[in-house]
Amino acid sequence: MTPKALLALTAILPALMVSGVRADTLNLYAAGSLKAALGDVAAAYEAATGQHVEATFGPSGLIRERIEKGEPAHVFASADMDHPRTLESQGRGGPVRL
Repeated sequence: MTPKALLALTAILPALMVSGVRADTLNLYAAGSLKAALGDVAAAYEAATGQHVEATFGPSGLIRERIEKGEPAHVFASADMDHPRTLESQGRGGPVRL
């Protein structure tokens, strides 16, 4: 695992544990620019928990719109904090963490 992926894993895992997320599949939506690092994180999370991660990558604005239309997302990772904050303000997610 790369140092970047390990850092991301240490940031995301506590948030998932605190939120009590537990489903057969964890839905991860993330910006395309995060694919390499979060792909490693998803694999490490699966190995650590046995929970499958379904990862979807693409432009953050388009992913935000998909979530607004009702697609279930357990984690939304975006370098542009406005997108997750918009979802949080609509009651569709949160809390947002930097």
